[in-house]
Amino acid sequence: MSIRLRLATVFTVATAVIFSFGAWLFVAELSSGLLNLLDSQLKADLIQAGRLVNTPAKAGTGLPLPGQVILQVFDSSGHLRGSTPDSGDALLLTAAQLRQGRTSTLSITTSLENESERVVAEPFRAHPGWVAVAATSLGTIDRALSDVESGLVIAGIVVLLIAASFSFRHSQPEEVQPPPVSRSQVSRPRSGDHPTMSLAPAFRSGH
Repeated sequence: MSIRLRLATVFTVATAVIFSFGAWLFVAELSSGLLNLLDSQLKADLIQAGRLVNTPAKAGTGLPLPGQVILQVFDSSGHLRGSTPDSGDALLLTAAQLRQGRTSTLSITTSLENESERVVAEPFRAHPGWVAVAATSLGTIDRALSDVESGLVIAGIVVLLIAASFSFRHSQPEEVQPPPVSRSQVSRPRSGDHPTMSLAPAFRSGH
């Protein structure tokens, strides 16, 4: 393998690595930003938790639809003391997570019945030791990130093909063209050459 071909291969591989790292970083930052925005919205929804105390939950799946938020309030013993309508009997947090939520704000991504959910919990100020919990489905965010990843894969393939075409095209050795020869160089005798004698018969004047 020639040096030019090796350099072309290294350039193509380096382009693929740099693009992959940039795409991964972009998706990670986008996901983090969307989750932070969603957490802020869920924390704002926790203000309504005070109206849910002693509100029984209706029978249902307990899983929020995309864009829908469900709220639950737990007492110091871990018993459900209030929830939004149709929240069902599904508890959003485990006992260990409830203990953490009594002292500090908790933001987690969990799976409930094979559905990805974003859950935010914080101490319920109206009742010390109680925990207010808000949750919503991550279906919309997951679909958005999936679309972004698909677009980046297509863009990566295009960039890789362009980089490979450019590098391998410039790795081919250029054909050396002979220098042009002028007519003066062809007709001018070189030093040491004898002039060419004409073999044509000479015509005498008068005949």
